[in-house]
Amino acid sequence: MTGENKKQNLAVEIEKSTASLRAAELCLAAGLFDDAVSRAYYAAYHMAQALAFSEGLEARTHGGLHDLVYLTFVRTGRLAAEVAKDFAALQRFRESADYARAFHFDQAQANEEVERARALCRAMRALLVAGGWTTTPEPEKSKP
Repeated sequence: MTGENKKQNLAVEIEKSTASLRAAELCLAAGLFDDAVSRAYYAAYHMAQALAFSEGLEARTHGGLHDLVYLTFVRTGRLAAEVAKDFAALQRFRESADYARAFHFDQAQANEEVERARALCRAMRALLVAGGWTTTPEPEKSKP
């Protein structure tokens, strides 16, 4: 991955993260709680992809991305251990939201997971800003 390609890919992932977080908020407002949780995960996922790109890394799987975040950023002390733990939890909840027939998120649970994703994105974005990869401010919470 070249330097310019890295910057372009990273910017696209930040945009996707922002859009996914907005979609999660819109789903919450519409009472689509499972979809809100799924979109919340993808907000964190895309921000984690941007973080991986900042190191010239690219994951091929969701689990691989979690491992990259843990090994590259948590073990080195650049991100708190809670970030990896919360990212893994969001991934499990996304799988439940998308695939579990008998399980559905209620409003309180969905709100909690959207806020978890917002906090994860904030922590990862802070690293990207500190590294000079983006100057894009954190988006404000949408008002649907």
